[in-house]
Amino acid sequence: MEEFLCVRAAAIGRGLFVDMWALLGFEPITCEDPLDVEGTLRVMDADIGVVLVEEEWFKKMPERVKKIALRSIHPVWVLLPGMEAPNL
Repeated sequence: MEEFLCVRAAAIGRGLFVDMWALLGFEPITCEDPLDVEGTLRVMDADIGVVLVEEEWFKKMPERVKKIALRSIHPVWVLLPGMEAPNL
């Protein structure tokens, strides 16, 4: 019988964003400043298979880190629309 690998899913970014996804079982990784993401990624566990991130937050990450994330197949980075309300 084949063994199933267990991968975890995380949400990285601003506190509100990660807290909302934590309610659905995603591991919250708070990093308020996208320029500080390199240090956060260094300590991230290898068994995290999916990373959710706000698109606007992701755009502010250092260019080198963004390129690595976009090419990554493990973990898979999923960019989601921001949580900011549109100006009405």
